[in-house]
Amino acid sequence: MNMKIFRIRRALLMALYEYSGAQDLQTLLCSPKVLLESPSPEMAADAWNSLVESGLILPVAGYDQVGRLATDYRTEMDNLHGALPYRAVTHGPR
Repeated sequence: MNMKIFRIRRALLMALYEYSGAQDLQTLLCSPKVLLESPSPEMAADAWNSLVESGLILPVAGYDQVGRLATDYRTEMDNLHGALPYRAVTHGPR
């Protein structure tokens, strides 16, 4: 199992958490958290799409690869002081 995709997904969520509103994927790719993983454009898009499909990122209608954290997920992160709650899509199977 390729664990890098899980690290990229987590990095995208942590980068998006730093913004109060919606952000586009290209901006998030400039985040130091994401840069550490150096994802290919295809891998970054795959990670983004997986997070949208899982409901952790809510896409902004009418814009390509622009979204915000789901409100309930942001609240969970707030309650964990910015840490990511466990989800199979972000951490892999237990």
